[in-house]
Amino acid sequence: MTLSKIPLQFNPKIDVSHTGGTLTSDSGLILVQEFINKTHLDQLLAQVPFNDQRKYWQHSNGQLLHQWLLQLIAGYRADSAANQLAKDPGFQLCLPQVAQQSSLSALLKRATPATLAGMRCANQALLDLGRRQTNLQTLILDLDSTYYEAFGHQEGVAYNSHYGCWGQHPIVAFDGQTGDFLDVKLRPGNVYTSTGVVEFIRPLIEHYQQSVPVTDLFCRADSGFATPELYDFCEAQAMNYVIRLKTNTVLERQAEARIQYDDHSWDQPQTVYFELTYQAQSWPTARRVCVEAKLRPGQLLFDYTFVITNLSSAVPAAAVFQIYRRRGTMENFIKEAKTGFAMDKTDSATLLKNELRTLMSELAYNVVNLMRRLTFPKAQQAFRIETIRKYLLKVAGKVVHTARRIQLKLSATHVYQGLFKRILLNIQQL
Repeated sequence: MTLSKIPLQFNPKIDVSHTGGTLTSDSGLILVQEFINKTHLDQLLAQVPFNDQRKYWQHSNGQLLHQWLLQLIAGYRADSAANQLAKDPGFQLCLPQVAQQSSLSALLKRATPATLAGMRCANQALLDLGRRQTNLQTLILDLDSTYYEAFGHQEGVAYNSHYGCWGQHPIVAFDGQTGDFLDVKLRPGNVYTSTGVVEFIRPLIEHYQQSVPVTDLFCRADSGFATPELYDFCEAQAMNYVIRLKTNTVLERQAEARIQYDDHSWDQPQTVYFELTYQAQSWPTARRVCVEAKLRPGQLLFDYTFVITNLSSAVPAAAVFQIYRRRGTMENFIKEAKTGFAMDKTDSATLLKNELRTLMSELAYNVVNLMRRLTFPKAQQAFRIETIRKYLLKVAGKVVHTARRIQLKLSATHVYQGLFKRILLNIQQL
């Protein structure tokens, strides 16, 4: 018995070994590659600038970004996976040449601030294509922050008392309608949630007002972004917003004055919605605040939740809270970006290199999100990346080269081959 052949105990007649030849378990990546080709994303990646002083090279920067993107979509978090994937026939079909880990690591060393700007341009171009394809006229900008827990001494790692750990504290923006990942900015771990929020969203809003005009702009955020700088910016851009306010004694006194205690049964819950006009000392003008007052069974006093908005009074307070609560889906978007595309993987030493990692994860997320929106049947458009990999990407296949053709022979027992074929044809019809 050799290390490459192991008999099974439940049936000693069966020997297991990794000597099956040039097979791939990632045949479904041809769907992704066909979509990348249709959207010209490979050409966009080739335009991302790097500080490239190489005189002789085997892999262009664009090809390395392309490979990195496919690895993330296929679910390979570790950079070292490239060493095995360089021999994978599925990856070899999608790429002119497959690089090893050393080439991907060297790519990070060549990154500059212009590289990050180029990645954002590529991501924005992909999102614009999706909006044109679906003729979307409304943008719902959902803002949030998340946390990357770190275990080393990377640049920007700091202790955050809210999360109770060391790490980095990025700010993220999604489109609440489509789940599109609009942008992400990596920040030190100890900055406050709203730090730099206006500078973060300004380029996005200017882009959607000028390059891809939308008729309605809307912003939603939790109480960490309740800052007058954000209110002022939204109002200056004629942009509606719904942002949760932190509770304070002044708001609670005003709300309590509006509540009428009646003969409602104390063992039954009660919810009341109304609005106030509120002006903090630092605000030049008063603003509309909607209130949700909840009386839970057995409680004597109401609990209050406050949301500030510039929506007109024609939108009742109860409807304002419904609009705000729909931003809860953003937590699912962030979770998928982290667990499905390794967005929180910060293995590099500098903030710039780790932000490039984050932007690559953002782009991988958007490729899959746009592909399922534009090419998946309606019943499958809710698939998460784990399901997509299981049904469509992780398919056994064998590559056969003939004199004139290259054949990718997929497993004849692939359970979801009907769905696979339908999506492939939909991609080709884009």
